[in-house]
Amino acid sequence: MAVLLTGGWDTVDQRFEGTGPLAPTDPGYRRRIAEGYADVTRRLVDAGVDRVLWLAEPTSDPFWNPVPSPQEEPERHLALHREMQALAAATPDEVAVADLGGWMAAAGWLDDHECDDRRPPHRRGRGGARDPVAGPGGARGRAQRALSTSITTLPMLWFVSR
Repeated sequence: MAVLLTGGWDTVDQRFEGTGPLAPTDPGYRRRIAEGYADVTRRLVDAGVDRVLWLAEPTSDPFWNPVPSPQEEPERHLALHREMQALAAATPDEVAVADLGGWMAAAGWLDDHECDDRRPPHRRGRGGARDPVAGPGGARGRAQRALSTSITTLPMLWFVSR
C-alpha cells in the first residue's frame, strides 16, 4: 500500500505555463490536480502497489503567521479532496480516501498548538538547531520541507507493507 498526502502548498495560487495565478478552485488548476493525482496513482499501481490511500488533509492553520494565507480557506482544501474522491470512485479497487482532517478534529488536535509541551523533555524544543524533532534538520523540519512540494511534482508518500 502507498499512502499519499498533499499539503498547504497545493492550496495556494499557482502559475502554470501560459496562465496567470490559478487557485485550486479554478477549473484549469482542478484539471491539473486531477491529472496529477491520477498520474501518481497509476505509476504506483503500475509499479506493483496494490492499493493507494490518499489522505484528505485538514485545512491548514498557520497560527504562528499573522498574515492571512489562502491555505486557511476550506474550499481550497475541498477542491483537492473532491479530486481524491473522484479518483477513488473511478478506481475503487485501487484507490481509497481517508479523512485525516476529520480524524484530527475528532481527536481534538486541530486547534492544539501546545503539543510540544506533552513530548518527553529530551524531545522538546522550539526549533533549536540540535533538537532532533523541531530543529531544522529534525523530523519537523524535514516534514515541512517535504510538504512544500506541489502535486505537480510529487506528494508526500509512505509505503506500507503487509
